[in-house]
Amino acid sequence: MSYLSSTPNCIRLVLFCCCFVVNLHVGYSQTFAKDSAIKSFTTIVNMARKSRMKRDTLEYAQLLDSLRNIHQQYAIQHAPISIAVTELVHAHQTFQYEKGLALADSIDLIIDDEKWVKYKANFLMERSTLLFRLSRLSESLYYLKQALEAAENHGNLILRGKILANLGNRYFRLGDDEKALEYYLESLAEKQKNDDTNSIPFTLQGLAAIYSRQANSEKAIEVGMEAIRIFQANDQNCEAVRVYGMVAAEIYNLGSLDSGKLMLRQTIELADRNQCKYGSWLSSYALGHLECLDNNHAKGIECYQKALEGGSLLDDRIRTTIMIEMVRPLLRLGDRELAGRYLDSARARIDSIEGYSIQMSFYVSEDAFYQSENNWSQAYESARKAQAYRDSIRNQERDALLEETRVKFDVARLEDQQKSLSENLGLKERELKLSENNNRLKNGILVFGLLALLTGAGAGFFFF
Repeated sequence: MSYLSSTPNCIRLVLFCCCFVVNLHVGYSQTFAKDSAIKSFTTIVNMARKSRMKRDTLEYAQLLDSLRNIHQQYAIQHAPISIAVTELVHAHQTFQYEKGLALADSIDLIIDDEKWVKYKANFLMERSTLLFRLSRLSESLYYLKQALEAAENHGNLILRGKILANLGNRYFRLGDDEKALEYYLESLAEKQKNDDTNSIPFTLQGLAAIYSRQANSEKAIEVGMEAIRIFQANDQNCEAVRVYGMVAAEIYNLGSLDSGKLMLRQTIELADRNQCKYGSWLSSYALGHLECLDNNHAKGIECYQKALEGGSLLDDRIRTTIMIEMVRPLLRLGDRELAGRYLDSARARIDSIEGYSIQMSFYVSEDAFYQSENNWSQAYESARKAQAYRDSIRNQERDALLEETRVKFDVARLEDQQKSLSENLGLKERELKLSENNNRLKNGILVFGLLALLTGAGAGFFFF
Protein backbone atom coordinates (compact mmCIF):
# COMPACT_ATOMS: atom_id res chain seq x y z
CA MET A 1 0.00 0.00 0.00
CA SER A 2 1.36 3.39 -0.94
CA TYR A 3 2.25 6.08 1.51
CA LEU A 4 -0.62 8.32 0.41
CA SER A 5 -3.21 5.58 0.57
CA SER A 6 -2.26 4.92 4.21
CA THR A 7 -2.28 8.59 5.10
CA PRO A 8 -5.35 10.12 6.76
CA ASN A 9 -7.51 12.25 4.45
CA CYS A 10 -6.78 15.49 6.34
CA ILE A 11 -3.02 15.02 5.93
CA ARG A 12 -3.48 14.15 2.26
CA LEU A 13 -5.35 17.41 1.81
CA VAL A 14 -2.53 19.37 3.47
CA LEU A 15 0.09 17.71 1.25
CA PHE A 16 -1.97 18.44 -1.85
CA CYS A 17 -2.33 22.09 -0.90
CA CYS A 18 1.39 22.38 -0.21
CA CYS A 19 2.23 20.90 -3.62
CA PHE A 20 -0.26 23.26 -5.29
CA VAL A 21 1.24 26.29 -3.53
CA VAL A 22 4.78 25.25 -4.50
CA ASN A 23 3.80 24.76 -8.15
CA LEU A 24 1.91 28.07 -8.10
CA HIS A 25 4.98 29.81 -6.67
CA VAL A 26 7.27 28.28 -9.30
CA GLY A 27 4.87 29.30 -12.06
CA TYR A 28 4.61 32.81 -10.65
CA SER A 29 8.40 33.06 -10.38
CA GLN A 30 8.81 31.97 -13.99
CA THR A 31 6.18 34.47 -15.15
CA PHE A 32 7.81 37.24 -13.11
CA ALA A 33 11.25 36.33 -14.52
CA LYS A 34 9.95 36.43 -18.09
CA ASP A 35 8.22 39.77 -17.51
CA SER A 36 11.50 41.13 -16.14
CA ALA A 37 13.32 39.70 -19.17
CA ILE A 38 10.89 41.42 -21.54
CA LYS A 39 11.45 44.74 -19.74
CA SER A 40 15.22 44.21 -19.90
CA PHE A 41 14.97 43.35 -23.59
CA THR A 42 13.05 46.57 -24.30
CA THR A 43 15.55 48.61 -22.25
CA ILE A 44 18.48 47.15 -24.19
CA VAL A 45 16.76 47.86 -27.53
CA ASN A 46 16.44 51.51 -26.46
CA MET A 47 20.08 51.55 -25.33
CA ALA A 48 21.05 50.18 -28.75
CA ARG A 49 19.25 53.08 -30.42
CA LYS A 50 21.27 55.56 -28.36
CA SER A 51 24.46 53.63 -29.05
CA ARG A 52 23.65 53.80 -32.75
CA MET A 53 23.47 57.59 -32.56
CA LYS A 54 26.91 57.65 -30.93
CA ARG A 55 28.18 55.29 -33.66
CA ASP A 56 29.81 53.18 -30.97
CA THR A 57 30.08 49.89 -32.88
CA LEU A 58 31.70 47.96 -30.00
CA GLU A 59 29.00 48.92 -27.51
CA TYR A 60 26.31 48.22 -30.09
CA ALA A 61 27.71 44.71 -30.71
CA GLN A 62 27.71 44.00 -26.96
CA LEU A 63 24.08 45.10 -26.66
CA LEU A 64 23.19 42.90 -29.63
CA ASP A 65 24.76 39.91 -27.87
CA SER A 66 22.72 40.71 -24.75
CA LEU A 67 19.51 40.67 -26.80
CA ARG A 68 20.41 37.29 -28.26
CA ASN A 69 21.16 35.86 -24.80
CA ILE A 70 17.87 37.05 -23.30
CA HIS A 71 15.90 35.59 -26.20
CA GLN A 72 17.78 32.29 -25.98
CA GLN A 73 16.87 31.96 -22.31
CA TYR A 74 13.29 33.25 -22.33
CA ALA A 75 12.04 32.88 -25.95
CA ILE A 76 10.45 36.34 -26.10
CA GLN A 77 7.83 36.42 -28.83
CA HIS A 78 8.83 39.61 -30.64
CA ALA A 79 12.58 39.10 -30.13
CA PRO A 80 13.46 37.45 -33.49
CA ILE A 81 12.40 40.41 -35.60
CA SER A 82 13.80 42.98 -33.13
CA ILE A 83 17.14 41.19 -33.12
CA ALA A 84 17.09 40.88 -36.90
CA VAL A 85 16.54 44.63 -37.35
CA THR A 86 19.29 45.32 -34.80
CA GLU A 87 21.60 43.03 -36.78
CA LEU A 88 20.78 44.96 -39.94
CA VAL A 89 21.82 48.18 -38.22
CA HIS A 90 25.05 46.54 -37.00
CA ALA A 91 25.85 45.38 -40.54
CA HIS A 92 25.37 48.97 -41.68
CA GLN A 93 27.54 50.36 -38.87
CA THR A 94 30.40 47.98 -39.70
CA PHE A 95 30.06 48.56 -43.47
CA GLN A 96 29.03 44.93 -44.08
CA TYR A 97 26.29 45.96 -46.45
CA GLU A 98 26.13 42.75 -48.50
CA LYS A 99 25.95 40.67 -45.31
CA GLY A 100 23.11 42.88 -44.10
CA LEU A 101 21.21 42.40 -47.36
CA ALA A 102 21.61 38.62 -47.12
CA LEU A 103 20.08 38.80 -43.65
CA ALA A 104 17.30 41.02 -44.99
CA ASP A 105 16.52 38.39 -47.65
CA SER A 106 16.02 35.78 -44.93
CA ILE A 107 13.74 38.12 -42.97
CA ASP A 108 11.66 38.67 -46.12
CA LEU A 109 10.40 35.10 -45.70
CA ILE A 110 8.70 35.88 -42.36
CA ILE A 111 8.04 39.62 -42.38
CA ASP A 112 4.55 39.29 -43.90
CA ASP A 113 3.43 37.04 -41.04
CA GLU A 114 0.60 38.77 -39.18
CA LYS A 115 2.41 38.62 -35.84
CA TRP A 116 5.31 40.69 -37.23
CA VAL A 117 3.21 43.29 -39.02
CA LYS A 118 4.03 46.11 -36.61
CA TYR A 119 7.76 45.59 -37.24
CA LYS A 120 7.48 45.51 -41.05
CA ALA A 121 7.90 49.24 -41.66
CA ASN A 122 11.02 49.42 -39.47
CA PHE A 123 12.56 46.43 -41.23
CA LEU A 124 11.85 47.86 -44.69
CA MET A 125 13.39 51.20 -43.67
CA GLU A 126 16.58 49.47 -42.50
CA ARG A 127 16.74 47.44 -45.71
CA SER A 128 16.40 50.65 -47.69
CA THR A 129 19.28 52.14 -45.70
CA LEU A 130 21.61 49.27 -46.65
CA LEU A 131 20.72 49.65 -50.32
CA PHE A 132 21.26 53.40 -50.05
CA ARG A 133 24.77 52.86 -48.72
CA LEU A 134 25.46 50.61 -51.71
CA SER A 135 24.25 53.44 -53.99
CA ARG A 136 21.38 51.27 -55.23
CA LEU A 137 19.11 54.27 -55.05
CA SER A 138 16.13 53.06 -57.07
CA GLU A 139 15.83 49.91 -54.93
CA SER A 140 16.34 51.96 -51.80
CA LEU A 141 13.47 54.25 -52.77
CA TYR A 142 11.24 51.26 -53.61
CA TYR A 143 11.64 49.71 -50.14
CA LEU A 144 11.38 53.06 -48.39
CA LYS A 145 8.06 53.79 -50.06
CA GLN A 146 6.89 50.31 -49.02
CA ALA A 147 7.97 51.17 -45.48
CA LEU A 148 5.93 54.37 -45.63
CA GLU A 149 2.85 52.42 -46.73
CA ALA A 150 3.37 49.83 -43.96
CA ALA A 151 3.74 52.55 -41.31
CA GLU A 152 0.58 54.30 -42.50
CA ASN A 153 -1.38 51.02 -42.62
CA HIS A 154 -0.35 50.26 -39.05
CA GLY A 155 -1.03 53.80 -37.87
CA ASN A 156 2.56 54.31 -36.74
CA LEU A 157 2.76 58.09 -37.17
CA ILE A 158 6.06 58.43 -35.30
CA LEU A 159 7.76 56.09 -37.77
CA ARG A 160 5.95 57.76 -40.67
CA GLY A 161 7.66 61.06 -39.81
CA LYS A 162 11.06 59.36 -39.82
CA ILE A 163 10.47 57.60 -43.12
CA LEU A 164 9.40 60.87 -44.75
CA ALA A 165 12.72 62.38 -43.63
CA ASN A 166 14.59 59.44 -45.13
CA LEU A 167 12.72 59.96 -48.40
CA GLY A 168 13.91 63.55 -48.33
CA ASN A 169 17.42 62.28 -47.89
CA ARG A 170 17.14 59.91 -50.86
CA TYR A 171 15.89 62.64 -53.17
CA PHE A 172 18.58 64.99 -51.86
CA ARG A 173 21.15 62.41 -52.93
CA LEU A 174 19.47 62.16 -56.35
CA GLY A 175 19.77 65.94 -56.71
CA ASP A 176 16.01 66.52 -56.72
CA ASP A 177 15.96 69.40 -54.24
CA GLU A 178 12.31 70.24 -54.89
CA LYS A 179 11.09 66.75 -53.96
CA ALA A 180 13.56 66.48 -51.10
CA LEU A 181 12.32 69.77 -49.65
CA GLU A 182 8.71 68.58 -49.98
CA TYR A 183 9.43 65.40 -47.98
CA TYR A 184 11.51 67.21 -45.35
CA LEU A 185 8.76 69.75 -44.70
CA GLU A 186 6.10 67.02 -44.50
CA SER A 187 8.35 65.09 -42.11
CA LEU A 188 8.87 68.16 -39.93
CA ALA A 189 5.11 68.78 -39.73
CA GLU A 190 4.46 65.13 -38.82
CA LYS A 191 7.15 65.07 -36.15
CA GLN A 192 5.99 68.35 -34.61
CA LYS A 193 2.39 67.09 -34.55
CA ASN A 194 3.53 63.92 -32.75
CA ASP A 195 5.92 65.85 -30.45
CA ASP A 196 8.79 63.63 -31.64
CA THR A 197 11.44 65.97 -30.22
CA ASN A 198 14.27 63.43 -30.48
CA SER A 199 13.77 63.11 -34.21
CA ILE A 200 12.88 66.68 -35.23
CA PRO A 201 16.50 67.93 -35.44
CA PHE A 202 17.40 65.21 -37.96
CA THR A 203 14.84 66.66 -40.35
CA LEU A 204 16.14 70.17 -39.66
CA GLN A 205 19.59 68.88 -40.54
CA GLY A 206 18.26 67.76 -43.91
CA LEU A 207 16.59 71.10 -44.50
CA ALA A 208 19.83 72.90 -43.69
CA ALA A 209 21.62 70.74 -46.27
CA ILE A 210 19.04 71.74 -48.89
CA TYR A 211 19.49 75.44 -48.13
CA SER A 212 23.25 74.99 -48.24
CA ARG A 213 23.12 73.45 -51.70
CA GLN A 214 20.86 76.29 -52.84
CA ALA A 215 23.63 78.71 -51.71
CA ASN A 216 21.33 80.15 -49.04
CA SER A 217 23.97 80.16 -46.31
CA GLU A 218 22.04 82.42 -43.93
CA LYS A 219 19.03 80.10 -43.93
CA ALA A 220 21.26 77.02 -43.67
CA ILE A 221 22.96 78.49 -40.58
CA GLU A 222 19.63 79.48 -39.01
CA VAL A 223 18.07 76.03 -39.45
CA GLY A 224 21.33 74.27 -38.56
CA MET A 225 21.67 76.17 -35.29
CA GLU A 226 18.08 75.26 -34.36
CA ALA A 227 18.92 71.60 -35.00
CA ILE A 228 21.99 71.95 -32.77
CA ARG A 229 19.94 73.57 -30.00
CA ILE A 230 17.47 70.67 -29.95
CA PHE A 231 20.17 68.02 -30.25
CA GLN A 232 21.98 69.42 -27.23
CA ALA A 233 18.76 69.82 -25.25
CA ASN A 234 18.14 66.11 -25.94
CA ASP A 235 21.72 65.26 -24.90
CA GLN A 236 22.44 64.11 -28.48
CA ASN A 237 25.82 65.80 -28.60
CA CYS A 238 27.31 63.49 -31.20
CA GLU A 239 24.62 64.49 -33.68
CA ALA A 240 25.10 68.15 -32.77
CA VAL A 241 28.76 67.77 -33.69
CA ARG A 242 27.87 66.84 -37.27
CA VAL A 243 25.64 69.88 -37.72
CA TYR A 244 28.23 72.19 -36.15
CA GLY A 245 30.61 71.12 -38.91
CA MET A 246 28.10 72.05 -41.58
CA VAL A 247 27.41 75.43 -39.96
CA ALA A 248 31.14 76.11 -39.81
CA ALA A 249 31.40 75.45 -43.54
CA GLU A 250 28.53 77.85 -44.20
CA ILE A 251 30.19 80.51 -42.07
CA TYR A 252 33.26 80.08 -44.26
CA ASN A 253 31.11 80.39 -47.39
CA LEU A 254 29.92 83.77 -46.08
CA GLY A 255 33.55 84.89 -46.10
CA SER A 256 34.57 84.36 -42.47
CA LEU A 257 37.37 81.81 -42.57
CA ASP A 258 38.62 82.51 -39.04
CA SER A 259 35.13 82.14 -37.55
CA GLY A 260 34.66 78.88 -39.44
CA LYS A 261 37.93 77.49 -38.09
CA LEU A 262 37.09 78.62 -34.54
CA MET A 263 33.74 76.84 -34.65
CA LEU A 264 35.38 73.64 -35.93
CA ARG A 265 37.95 73.69 -33.10
CA GLN A 266 35.09 74.05 -30.62
CA THR A 267 33.27 71.23 -32.41
CA ILE A 268 36.26 68.91 -32.06
CA GLU A 269 36.49 69.76 -28.35
CA LEU A 270 32.77 68.97 -27.95
CA ALA A 271 33.21 65.71 -29.87
CA ASP A 272 36.23 64.61 -27.82
CA ARG A 273 34.53 65.56 -24.55
CA ASN A 274 31.52 63.39 -25.43
CA GLN A 275 33.56 60.58 -27.00
CA CYS A 276 32.04 61.22 -30.41
CA LYS A 277 34.97 59.78 -32.30
CA TYR A 278 33.26 59.75 -35.68
CA GLY A 279 32.29 63.41 -35.38
CA SER A 280 35.78 64.29 -34.19
CA TRP A 281 37.36 62.63 -37.23
CA LEU A 282 35.04 64.37 -39.68
CA SER A 283 35.45 67.75 -37.98
CA SER A 284 39.23 67.30 -38.03
CA TYR A 285 38.98 66.69 -41.76
CA ALA A 286 36.93 69.86 -42.18
CA LEU A 287 39.35 71.91 -40.09
CA GLY A 288 42.26 70.53 -42.12
CA HIS A 289 40.50 71.67 -45.27
CA LEU A 290 40.03 75.22 -43.96
CA GLU A 291 43.59 75.42 -42.60
CA CYS A 292 44.90 74.51 -46.06
CA LEU A 293 42.66 77.12 -47.69
CA ASP A 294 44.23 79.58 -45.23
CA ASN A 295 47.71 78.40 -46.38
CA ASN A 296 48.44 76.76 -43.02
CA HIS A 297 49.41 73.52 -44.75
CA ALA A 298 51.33 71.92 -41.88
CA LYS A 299 48.37 72.44 -39.52
CA GLY A 300 46.08 71.15 -42.23
CA ILE A 301 48.07 67.93 -42.65
CA GLU A 302 48.05 67.44 -38.87
CA CYS A 303 44.23 67.67 -38.88
CA TYR A 304 43.91 65.34 -41.86
CA GLN A 305 46.11 62.76 -40.14
CA LYS A 306 43.94 62.92 -37.01
CA ALA A 307 40.93 62.30 -39.23
CA LEU A 308 42.59 59.22 -40.76
CA GLU A 309 42.99 57.74 -37.27
CA GLY A 310 39.47 56.46 -37.81
CA GLY A 311 40.92 53.84 -40.15
CA SER A 312 38.48 51.08 -41.04
CA LEU A 313 35.80 52.69 -38.85
CA LEU A 314 35.49 55.34 -41.57
CA ASP A 315 33.88 54.10 -44.76
CA ASP A 316 35.97 53.99 -47.90
CA ARG A 317 34.45 57.12 -49.42
CA ILE A 318 35.48 59.27 -46.47
CA ARG A 319 38.99 57.82 -46.19
CA THR A 320 39.54 58.26 -49.92
CA THR A 321 38.32 61.86 -49.79
CA ILE A 322 40.75 62.69 -46.99
CA MET A 323 43.68 61.12 -48.87
CA ILE A 324 42.78 63.08 -52.00
CA GLU A 325 42.65 66.32 -50.02
CA MET A 326 46.10 65.68 -48.52
CA VAL A 327 47.90 65.61 -51.87
CA ARG A 328 48.05 69.34 -52.65
CA PRO A 329 49.14 70.62 -49.21
CA LEU A 330 51.83 67.92 -49.09
CA LEU A 331 53.09 69.09 -52.49
CA ARG A 332 53.23 72.66 -51.20
CA LEU A 333 55.25 71.42 -48.22
CA GLY A 334 57.64 69.73 -50.64
CA ASP A 335 56.76 66.15 -49.65
CA ARG A 336 56.08 64.77 -53.14
CA GLU A 337 56.80 61.19 -52.08
CA LEU A 338 54.10 61.10 -49.40
CA ALA A 339 51.73 62.99 -51.69
CA GLY A 340 52.28 60.32 -54.36
CA ARG A 341 51.55 57.52 -51.90
CA TYR A 342 48.24 59.06 -50.88
CA LEU A 343 47.35 59.73 -54.52
CA ASP A 344 48.11 56.10 -55.44
CA SER A 345 45.95 54.85 -52.56
CA ALA A 346 43.10 57.06 -53.72
CA ARG A 347 43.54 55.98 -57.35
CA ALA A 348 43.19 52.33 -56.32
CA ARG A 349 39.78 53.09 -54.78
CA ILE A 350 38.33 55.86 -56.93
CA ASP A 351 36.74 53.69 -59.62
CA SER A 352 34.66 51.83 -57.04
CA ILE A 353 33.27 55.02 -55.46
CA GLU A 354 30.31 56.78 -57.03
CA GLY A 355 29.87 60.53 -56.92
CA TYR A 356 30.88 63.40 -59.18
CA SER A 357 32.30 65.51 -56.33
CA ILE A 358 34.87 62.95 -55.21
CA GLN A 359 35.85 62.21 -58.82
CA MET A 360 36.32 65.92 -59.44
CA SER A 361 38.44 66.30 -56.30
CA PHE A 362 40.62 63.36 -57.29
CA TYR A 363 41.44 64.78 -60.72
CA VAL A 364 42.20 68.22 -59.27
CA SER A 365 44.76 66.59 -56.95
CA GLU A 366 46.11 64.41 -59.76
CA ASP A 367 46.53 67.52 -61.92
CA ALA A 368 48.53 69.21 -59.15
CA PHE A 369 50.75 66.14 -58.75
CA TYR A 370 51.55 65.93 -62.47
CA GLN A 371 52.31 69.65 -62.52
CA SER A 372 54.83 69.09 -59.73
CA GLU A 373 56.57 66.60 -62.07
CA ASN A 374 56.32 68.98 -65.06
CA ASN A 375 54.23 66.33 -66.79
CA TRP A 376 52.06 68.86 -68.61
CA SER A 377 50.31 66.42 -70.91
CA GLN A 378 48.96 64.28 -68.05
CA ALA A 379 48.25 67.40 -65.97
CA TYR A 380 46.14 68.87 -68.76
CA GLU A 381 44.15 65.64 -69.10
CA SER A 382 43.48 65.53 -65.34
CA ALA A 383 42.40 69.19 -65.31
CA ARG A 384 40.04 68.53 -68.23
CA LYS A 385 38.42 65.61 -66.39
CA ALA A 386 38.07 67.65 -63.20
CA GLN A 387 36.30 70.42 -65.10
CA ALA A 388 34.03 67.88 -66.79
CA TYR A 389 32.98 66.45 -63.41
CA ARG A 390 32.38 69.94 -62.06
CA ASP A 391 30.11 70.67 -65.00
CA SER A 392 28.20 67.48 -64.22
CA ILE A 393 27.70 68.55 -60.61
CA ARG A 394 26.27 71.90 -61.62
CA ASN A 395 23.93 70.41 -64.18
CA GLN A 396 21.62 67.96 -62.49
CA GLU A 397 19.40 67.14 -65.44
CA ARG A 398 19.79 63.49 -66.44
CA ASP A 399 20.08 64.23 -70.14
CA ALA A 400 22.83 66.72 -69.47
CA LEU A 401 24.72 64.14 -67.42
CA LEU A 402 24.45 61.64 -70.26
CA GLU A 403 25.67 64.28 -72.67
CA GLU A 404 28.63 64.93 -70.37
CA THR A 405 29.53 61.24 -70.52
CA ARG A 406 29.34 61.30 -74.30
CA VAL A 407 31.58 64.36 -74.45
CA LYS A 408 34.15 62.69 -72.20
CA PHE A 409 34.08 59.62 -74.46
CA ASP A 410 34.60 61.73 -77.58
CA VAL A 411 37.46 63.59 -75.93
CA ALA A 412 39.08 60.30 -74.88
CA ARG A 413 39.12 59.14 -78.52
CA LEU A 414 41.03 62.26 -79.45
CA GLU A 415 43.57 61.86 -76.64
CA ASP A 416 46.64 61.97 -78.86
CA GLN A 417 45.47 65.12 -80.62
CA GLN A 418 44.75 66.80 -77.31
CA LYS A 419 48.15 65.89 -75.91
CA SER A 420 49.73 67.50 -78.93
CA LEU A 421 47.51 70.54 -78.46
CA SER A 422 48.41 70.81 -74.79
CA GLU A 423 52.12 70.88 -75.61
CA ASN A 424 51.54 73.78 -77.99
CA LEU A 425 49.52 75.79 -75.51
CA GLY A 426 51.33 78.76 -74.07
CA LEU A 427 52.35 77.84 -70.54
CA LYS A 428 51.36 81.25 -69.22
CA GLU A 429 47.88 81.05 -70.71
CA ARG A 430 47.41 77.56 -69.32
CA GLU A 431 48.54 78.56 -65.84
CA LEU A 432 46.06 81.43 -65.82
CA LYS A 433 43.27 79.08 -66.88
CA LEU A 434 44.20 76.46 -64.28
CA SER A 435 44.43 79.14 -61.58
CA GLU A 436 40.94 80.35 -62.47
CA ASN A 437 39.57 76.80 -62.49
CA ASN A 438 41.23 75.86 -59.22
CA ASN A 439 39.80 78.92 -57.45
CA ARG A 440 36.36 78.00 -58.68
CA LEU A 441 36.90 74.36 -57.79
CA LYS A 442 37.83 75.16 -54.20
CA ASN A 443 34.30 76.19 -53.38
CA GLY A 444 32.92 73.23 -55.29
CA ILE A 445 35.09 70.80 -53.36
CA LEU A 446 34.14 72.41 -50.05
CA VAL A 447 30.42 72.39 -50.75
CA PHE A 448 30.13 69.00 -52.41
CA GLY A 449 32.87 67.22 -50.47
CA LEU A 450 33.06 68.74 -47.02
CA LEU A 451 29.34 69.44 -46.63
CA ALA A 452 28.38 66.07 -48.09
CA LEU A 453 30.44 64.30 -45.45
CA LEU A 454 29.44 66.50 -42.52
CA THR A 455 25.72 66.51 -43.26
CA GLY A 456 25.71 62.96 -44.50
CA ALA A 457 24.70 63.73 -48.07
CA GLY A 458 27.64 61.74 -49.35
CA ALA A 459 27.85 59.14 -46.66
CA GLY A 460 24.20 58.98 -45.79
CA PHE A 461 22.51 60.34 -42.71
CA PHE A 462 19.61 58.51 -41.14
CA PHE A 463 16.68 59.54 -39.02
CA PHE A 464 15.43 57.92 -35.85
